[in-house]
Amino acid sequence: MRRIKSRDQVERERSRNIKMMSFFMLAVLIFGTVGYAFSSFIGDDSNDSGDLGDYDDGSSVRFGNDLIRLSTPRLEIEEINVVTFKTVNDYLNKPLYLDVGDNLIFSEVQSTLGRYASRTQEACYENCEGDIVKKDCSENLVVFTESEENLAYQQENCVFIEGDLRAVDAFLYKTFGQ
Repeated sequence: MRRIKSRDQVERERSRNIKMMSFFMLAVLIFGTVGYAFSSFIGDDSNDSGDLGDYDDGSSVRFGNDLIRLSTPRLEIEEINVVTFKTVNDYLNKPLYLDVGDNLIFSEVQSTLGRYASRTQEACYENCEGDIVKKDCSENLVVFTESEENLAYQQENCVFIEGDLRAVDAFLYKTFGQ
């Protein structure tokens, strides 16, 4: 059987419980904030640069706070000739048109460079068929053609990539400053 309590006793217990819960919540907030602040200082500073060295298999690029994964390790594309002066900033918040004809190539460019463009859209440079939009080199256009030789070059705002997925990744490494 419970003791009968006066209103003052009930109010004091309730007030004490509220104060204890408030103190506990305040402590959680303070220690959580302090812990989060200290966790950002732990670790080495190598992630601040654009180059991750041999992170995993060497196929990652850091751009700002983003980690961009490419299909081909950097060591496999060193010999591919890439002559382009475009950087990610040239694509930033602008439409990116792709004339690639291959879902794997489209996905590779869209998941890396396309995340910085305002939108990514399939387009056609020459010999257009169907309802695909025709674009010229006045727009940001990436044109991919399968070839035995891997290379990438720029004409106005167009980037022409010949070869296979390695040539596309070589272009992307160069675009991200690698």
